[in-house]
Order: sequence, then C-alpha cells, then structure tokens
Amino acid sequence: GNSALNKIVNQQKTCDPSEILEALDAEIRMNLKQNYTENNDGMDVCLCCFYKNNKKQVQLKFAGAKRPLYILNQNTGQLQVIKGTRRYIGGAFSRSNSPFVTHEVELTEKDVVYLSTDGYTDQLNNKRKRLGTLKLAETLSGFTTESLPNQEKELTLLLLKHKQNEEQRDDITLIGLRAKL
Repeated sequence: GNSALNKIVNQQKTCDPSEILEALDAEIRMNLKQNYTENNDGMDVCLCCFYKNNKKQVQLKFAGAKRPLYILNQNTGQLQVIKGTRRYIGGAFSRSNSPFVTHEVELTEKDVVYLSTDGYTDQLNNKRKRLGTLKLAETLSGFTTESLPNQEKELTLLLLKHKQNEEQRDDITLIGLRAKL
C-alpha cells in the first residue's frame, strides 16, 4: 500500500484525495491479483491534503475509504464528522462500487483534525463491547481547550480503561493535527 501510494502521489503527481484512493484501489487489486484469485485483502484509509489559501485559512481536502475525518473547531467548540465512502481499498469481494468523494473544508487557526484507524473504536473490553465511534466523538468534543499532548494522554487512558486486560485486536493509530497558518 505504501509503495503504491508513493507511486501515485510522487510519480503520477496525483493530488486529489478521491483520485488517489481510486488509483490506490486499482493498484492494490492489480498487485494482489484480486481479479482472478481469492485474495480478499483490503484496507481502510483516511486521506487528507492540506493547502494554505489566501484567506488566512488552511484548505483541507479529504477522502475516506470506510474511515471518517473529525474536525474540532476551536472557535465554536463543535466537532464536525465527515464520513468516508462506504468502500474499502482492495478486496476481491468488495460489495460497493461507489466512487470515492473528495470533501473540502476551510480550517481556521488552531482547529484540530483527527484521523484514525478503526482499531481504536473497535477495541473490545472484557464484556466484548467496542469502545465505539460515539465515545470517541464525545471525547474529542471535550478537547476545546486541551493541548495535543494532554489529548494524547486522555485518549490513551480512555483506551486503557476501556480494554482493561483484553488484548489489543488490531492496529491502533489516532493522529491529531492542529491547523497553523
């Protein structure tokens, strides 16, 4: 996936997130020979491109393959959730042919953008209950005055408290980026 992504962005000079995901899907399917094998490997992706615009704002372009993007507006305290397309990258038996969609948002100074894998929200506790996207969104909404290092500590503690002694079942990545002009 990483090699294909580098090829698409660096060699083919593709910059639009939905076009990148479409090309990545085609590359993965071709490289894993998924059109004529039973290989069903695939991945979820949360992809952003950032640009500074002339209005003293940062322009964000986002496309997701089964992954949302969270944006915490520091001025209003509102958490915006932009859903990704209900389709993943690769997979011989993928059920959806919905095209990936690029969403554009203007960020203001100090807005925070969160990208994540599904490992954080899908982590089970000892009662086999997922942490869930609602709990993540609720937690992120409370971070209007928290520094990113404090947010990291709180999110780590929330995950540890939730999972207790259960094993981690998937990769867990959660990235927070603060807009800066």
